[in-house]
Amino acid sequence: MDKEAKAFRREVHRQLGRRGPGQRYPAELRDRALAYLARARSRGDSIATAATDLDLPLNTLGRWAAKSNGDACENPEPAFQEIRIEDPIPQTDDHLVIAGPGGIEVRGLDLDGVVALMKALA
Repeated sequence: MDKEAKAFRREVHRQLGRRGPGQRYPAELRDRALAYLARARSRGDSIATAATDLDLPLNTLGRWAAKSNGDACENPEPAFQEIRIEDPIPQTDDHLVIAGPGGIEVRGLDLDGVVALMKALA
């Protein structure tokens, strides 16, 4: 939580004291919360993270964002990044992979090699 979020929390407490159901936030506080949300989203933070930082109920901040012009909710970067596998392990039909306990893998054996390995381990 940064200084801005702490200052917001203090101001909410100063203006509203102990909050309860149905208590309305002044427009100035809503605007500050939405501005904070916009900056948080530009850093890649979720609405839930911003709501936690500001000590606001998630549904309250989400409702304010939905009612605003939408700028506060837009995320300039996708939540997931595209990845590309550069050099995949080639899979051939004539070689088997044996997975054993503890993550041990034996690769590159044909069926005769697997049979020989199993006999040697028995």
